[in-house]
Amino acid sequence: MSHDQPSQVGDSLSANAVSRLLPLGLSQPAGPVAALIERLALADGADWLAHTLAGGAFRDAGTSAAACAGGTATVAELRAVKESAKRAMGRSETHQEMLSATLAYFLSIGAALAHHNELLTSQPREQVDQALVDLADVLPDPWSGLLERAALITD
Repeated sequence: MSHDQPSQVGDSLSANAVSRLLPLGLSQPAGPVAALIERLALADGADWLAHTLAGGAFRDAGTSAAACAGGTATVAELRAVKESAKRAMGRSETHQEMLSATLAYFLSIGAALAHHNELLTSQPREQVDQALVDLADVLPDPWSGLLERAALITD
């Protein structure tokens, strides 16, 4: 998402949604999401992202990142990506593997929320929304818009 142009999503936010999301955007990310944001900001971040989206948890689950972003992946397929990402986090041997798995985890959760209104995690919703907002700020479209929409989904 570009900081130069207003968000199309933001043009239609209700006061309730703004009240809920504003504190999320003002706080600083922590932990794996902060490390992921730093990785994406490196000079080769776009190449790293493309490589991550072509493999890892997406490949292991048999679901393409394009299907996740485009809304054609089913809830079951998105859940499979999320579970594959969780397994990859547990067995990752390098920092890069952990970051790739973390990205797949949050993209699958965001896609399930944005496209199917399904929350695939038992993590506190506020923490999930925080991660989605933070990642939306550094990822290119279609992921940026998808994660913004996901963070706006209410129970």
